[in-house]
Amino acid sequence: MLVGRRMRTSLITVAKEATLAQARELLHSHRIRHLPVVEGDRLIGILTDRNIRQASPSSTAGISRDRTAAFLAQIPVTEAMVREVRTVSPYTTLEEAARLMIEHKIGCLPVTEADRLVGIITETDILGVLVDVMGIREPSTRFELTLPDRPGALAEVTRIIKTHEVNISSIVTMPHWEPEKRLAVIRIKTMNPQPILKDLAAAGFEQPPLKP
Repeated sequence: MLVGRRMRTSLITVAKEATLAQARELLHSHRIRHLPVVEGDRLIGILTDRNIRQASPSSTAGISRDRTAAFLAQIPVTEAMVREVRTVSPYTTLEEAARLMIEHKIGCLPVTEADRLVGIITETDILGVLVDVMGIREPSTRFELTLPDRPGALAEVTRIIKTHEVNISSIVTMPHWEPEKRLAVIRIKTMNPQPILKDLAAAGFEQPPLKP
């Protein structure tokens, strides 16, 4: 799946001429964590509530809230924003976007196209994709299997499930903690998986222990 299919396009942004006080109000009123800073439709930075707090006078210095608010009303967002912003395009895969967020420890990625800001994808959006891919929103049962890492193993599993005339909501495979094996996470559209699990076990496909 591509970022362009899941990104948010109704953007809340702030102009580079705005103050930190105005930016903070936008963050709080819209209940968002990331605020792109723009010049026209071009992204020039990103601002978070943390950036604003770091730019504010220290509360330990005995500064009142009114004085802090007055201070923030004088400081432009360009003084506190992050200028080196990692971005993706609408054609970036969601897997790559998730990798970038994890590796760089960031909570969002602005989406740009031809130097224009066209959307934003956040960690919450990525988690929403995971929920949809795993079929959690519909009545179903989830189980895990240990598979030999060889061609045809997953096809055998799906064949056994098919004999029970049960639809598969989702299948995800990932590395197993044992060599030459894969872990399959399967969700099927039944609330009684025991007959299927029994046939799978008879064919040599066991459920892994809770702990490696």
